[in-house]
Amino acid sequence: MFTIIKRYFILIFLVVACKTSTIVNKETTVYPLNKPGYTAVDSSILKLYAPYKVKIDSLMNRVIIISDMDMVKNTPEGLLGNITTDATLLQVNAVYSEKKQPVDFCFMNNGGLRASLPKGEITVGNIYTLMPFDNEAVVLTLSGETTEKLLNFIAQKGGMPVSGLQMKTNDSIASDVFIKGVPFSRNKNYVVVTSDYLANGGDNFCFLSENLGVVNTGLKIRDLIIKEFEERNKRGETLKAKIEGRIIHVE
Repeated sequence: MFTIIKRYFILIFLVVACKTSTIVNKETTVYPLNKPGYTAVDSSILKLYAPYKVKIDSLMNRVIIISDMDMVKNTPEGLLGNITTDATLLQVNAVYSEKKQPVDFCFMNNGGLRASLPKGEITVGNIYTLMPFDNEAVVLTLSGETTEKLLNFIAQKGGMPVSGLQMKTNDSIASDVFIKGVPFSRNKNYVVVTSDYLANGGDNFCFLSENLGVVNTGLKIRDLIIKEFEERNKRGETLKAKIEGRIIHVE
């Protein structure tokens, strides 16, 4: 009987203690995984993955082109955004020109560009670091009205990476818009290419669901960029870009 009463007393004490307890101190300890004594190397695992590592390293370290400059993203326009959208538009049009469905312009989001490209050797690994996600190129046919929504949304965001498009922004409104060198018309449909993430409404591009047609190319944007850079390299070209006034903010 005493044992039972003792157990109830301990239980009540713990409940009360839990209700009234407060944290008076906390400590954080960091255990570096690369410090001797904290981790041990399993040689059997090293032997297991070593052949795969050699193969992956040989693929990732392959140089695809030489860049004349560092390329970083920026708004309303950046070198990195220009070179990646140009590469995507050129490669997609290489496919769609055969089908007599040329793409008018390309747009992407700066958030999808995860790293800059350095001056000098550009490797396959650099492009995987730039675009670590398996985003695919999606071709949309948009009415003039929906295209206008897109242009104003790009203006509202302060600019985005684009190719085949020039415009000015003022108070989140697009003006003086030229697509492939021709003034924008609300009475015309436009064919655009972007990532599947944006095409499916990511980053608040929900209005793209109003499209007149969707073609999922199945082509990864990362692969398109690699292919374009390789082709330029074979032609003896280096990688270069410049700020062209694709998107200009005016007061």
